[in-house]
Amino acid sequence: MRPFCIATIGAILGIITGLYLQSIALFVLVFIISTFLIILINSLKQSLLTKIIFIFLICFLSSWTYTCFLEKKYNAINQSYNEQEVEIQAIVISDKTEKEYKDVYQIQVIKPQKFKMLLNLKKDKNYKLELQYGDKISFTATYEIPSIARNEGGFNYQQYLKTKNIVGIANIKPNQVKVIEKNKISIINKVIHDIRINTIEKIKEILPADTANLCTGILLGEMSELSEDIQEDFRKSNLLHVLAISGANISYILLGIGTVVQKLKFHKRWSKIALIVFLMFFMTLVGFGASVTRACIMAILQLLAGILFKKSDIYQNLAISSFILLLANPYTLFDIGFQLSFGGTIGIVLFSKRLTQKSNKIDGETNKLEILNEKKQIGKIREICIVTLSANLLIIPIMMYHFNTISFTFLISNLLVSPILEISLIWGMIFLITIFIFQPIAILISFFIHPILQLMIWIANFSGKLPFSQILVPTPTLWQIFLYYLILYLIFLKKSNVLKSKLFQSKKIILFTIILLMVLPYTLKIFPDSKLTIHFIDVGQGDSMLIQTPSKKNVLIDGGGSETGSFDVGEKTLLPYLLDKGITKIDYMLFSHFDSDHCERIVNYYGKFKSKNSNCK
Repeated sequence: MRPFCIATIGAILGIITGLYLQSIALFVLVFIISTFLIILINSLKQSLLTKIIFIFLICFLSSWTYTCFLEKKYNAINQSYNEQEVEIQAIVISDKTEKEYKDVYQIQVIKPQKFKMLLNLKKDKNYKLELQYGDKISFTATYEIPSIARNEGGFNYQQYLKTKNIVGIANIKPNQVKVIEKNKISIINKVIHDIRINTIEKIKEILPADTANLCTGILLGEMSELSEDIQEDFRKSNLLHVLAISGANISYILLGIGTVVQKLKFHKRWSKIALIVFLMFFMTLVGFGASVTRACIMAILQLLAGILFKKSDIYQNLAISSFILLLANPYTLFDIGFQLSFGGTIGIVLFSKRLTQKSNKIDGETNKLEILNEKKQIGKIREICIVTLSANLLIIPIMMYHFNTISFTFLISNLLVSPILEISLIWGMIFLITIFIFQPIAILISFFIHPILQLMIWIANFSGKLPFSQILVPTPTLWQIFLYYLILYLIFLKKSNVLKSKLFQSKKIILFTIILLMVLPYTLKIFPDSKLTIHFIDVGQGDSMLIQTPSKKNVLIDGGGSETGSFDVGEKTLLPYLLDKGITKIDYMLFSHFDSDHCERIVNYYGKFKSKNSNCK
């Protein structure tokens, strides 16, 4: 029995139930039924089953209660202060994030009550103010509730901020803020923050802008100054995991540090303790993101198992790390980084061994492959392919659901970048250490690191331009995602007792039926019907309307837009809306007139949907 796996499943279901079913009557009903079941099973002397149900229900009910409590707390804060002038005292708990028209800070409010907010300081040519981490400030502002999805399937900003424990927003001018006191933060947090800032500054002093920003991204998770074009290239090439510190990054970093520790001839147990201390420091240094926290906790648990002479269980380690993250903030469950990090890791754990076994069977049947596999290079390539494929098998529906994209070139991009990532991470850590010990050595190392990082940027750009590197797809429904995972279950878990039952004797027929059910909604859209559907789309300033004719023609009238600002209504609002409706082609684009709030940004549609007819010139 793996108790933490059961506990985590119970916690996840409890969080989902707490968000969507908050009835106290339902809570009491579940509690009574669960108590009755435990008593009944215990009377039948099924002790193991009793423990499983008990652990599951305790975690389910606890996470349900905690999630309901947080929801009521956030709602109470929003109802108390919404659109009201509020006198606020707070402490700045982040560095500045610079936007086009504002500077954004995270603040910890201490008066009128404790909660986290986003503070947007509007840029003013006549009055400049740059707040520092740890500043205690006071101001009066109109409290704003973060926006929810304005269109069906749109981005829910409120839910996103909840994954960061942020409740509200304040928009003010710099001259409205008064700095009361400096360094109102714990000494440990202040020291770690200063180390982070000094490290980033020193990297920027030595390396050119693009490679310096990439270096801070892959080593410290700091991507705020990495250009949008480079980030877009990494996204298109399916290499975002390189920028988000994950298991691969941590393993390479530990390999480098572990090698240094071994050279110093530390005792094995003490070296493991030193690595644990470093990982705890590193998590704090990079800001406790979901992927890095998951990777560090799993590494710590593995090191602890070695210290205590216990066998490390990767399933338990995964469950414990997710349980800790969800315990700290239940809304983390809906964080895209959390889903991709755990989804990719679970995929590697579940499928890599099975894919390796299948690959070995093929090698055994082909003499040529058997000869090639004697070479380490071929074995390394195969390992990268298997790990990459295993991770992507599980996260494909997540990518489709959140980003409406699917890639058929992820193996190529990962094959190209994996060896370079390993070198850059190991030498990058040496580079960071030498920056503080003896900077001239760091400058010499930079001549080696700079071209490697440039090559990584080139690979991301090259891979993102390959055919089929990023294909736009409609948003899958939850039941289609469920059917996809059911297919994986049927293909890879052959030894399941369920599959041996009479109900599942013909696996090929079942697989065909499930695939047919998955694609059925898309095929039905081809056939005409008698309905004329009109959708009015909220695009902020301006208008937009979608008409679906009985003959299945899609007509877009106006596209919204704005004369100022860099927000792309076409890409960020209209495109997700259409894909959520399962629309991948616009047949006609019409405009009532050519003011910017009706025609601006529509080029995204023209390019991505290849409209047959457009009057926009």
